[in-house]
Amino acid sequence: MKTKVVFHDQANEAVAALKGKSALIVHDPIMRELGFCDKIREKLAAAGFSTVTLQEVRPEPDVELVAGILYRCEQDDADTVIAIGGGAAIDTAKAVLYFSMQRGGAKRRPQFVAIPSTSGTGSEVTDFSVITVNGAKKVLIDDALAPDLAVLNADYLKSLPQPVIADSGMDALSHGIEAYVSCGASDYTDALAEKAVALVFKWLPVFYADPSNTQAREHMQNASCMAGMAFTNSNLGINHSLSHAVGARFHIPHGRAIALLMEQVIAYNGGICVRRDSSAAKKYQRLAERIGLPARTPREGTLQIIYAVQRLKKELGMPDRLSAIRGVTKEALGAAESELIGLALEDRCTPGNPVSPKAEELSVLLEKAYEGKFL
Repeated sequence: MKTKVVFHDQANEAVAALKGKSALIVHDPIMRELGFCDKIREKLAAAGFSTVTLQEVRPEPDVELVAGILYRCEQDDADTVIAIGGGAAIDTAKAVLYFSMQRGGAKRRPQFVAIPSTSGTGSEVTDFSVITVNGAKKVLIDDALAPDLAVLNADYLKSLPQPVIADSGMDALSHGIEAYVSCGASDYTDALAEKAVALVFKWLPVFYADPSNTQAREHMQNASCMAGMAFTNSNLGINHSLSHAVGARFHIPHGRAIALLMEQVIAYNGGICVRRDSSAAKKYQRLAERIGLPARTPREGTLQIIYAVQRLKKELGMPDRLSAIRGVTKEALGAAESELIGLALEDRCTPGNPVSPKAEELSVLLEKAYEGKFL
């Protein structure tokens, strides 16, 4: 682990203990509205920081946004970068660091602090960043992108609307499941992934039903962080690769795109439709056992995880097929299919998938996701 994680009681004091002179705060607009940015500024001022520049980010951050923030960071000679918000804010700050190092603009790498306001991306502990370039999502991976400090404060999750809770929670679930069956999985990542998946299945419905539930918020924040620790050390798979492509093309929030393709990917990896001796199916069986699902055989374990995902999505009021998404018609999907498959095959998450996919197989997965079927 490259990132120090502080949470709950320690979280309120972590920012006040920072050392430095100038900080750039990258944040979601809602973080300013809720007063969290002002609280951070007060703590920084008390810690001796002389200047703080605030920069709002938008969903689906692109290179133009990153370039603007990079300019401000270098102009102010910031020695600290603090990201407050969801995955967009943290990924934007990571991209600023990445491109600063690439072009040699920074005299040194600023210390990097991530304060997540959602429970899904796990970006506060990963060396991944997703940025939109010419309408397509690109994955940046670099050791230097991992924050130095992650501050988990469940109070920041109080204002999340239910659709964001559902979308981000399904993203965290996918991180855990994909990390568990990834080619790079190990005993260490398995332990983190198992716990993260179990927490999501138990606490996401509770958090969704009652965002004021402090226990649910804390457990989901922990689940998201642990899933992030797992996948940054093992990689992900084609659930993310396809979702990056489909989400960018049809403007679907990332977590929702993930959920719309999850059953199809699990069935594909587990050999449900095409019988094969699948190592992934054995891992799904073990995961099902760990979370208390029937799993007498690899096939049963795989199917039980799929059924559990379907039940969870129903509890969260999420769509169960791509055709339910506005703008995703059969004609539109067909016209985009070749490009979507090409992007997915080139995605940096694809090498982590336990089964090496072929273009025609991804085509079938998209068709099944459109219809809401996995068999």
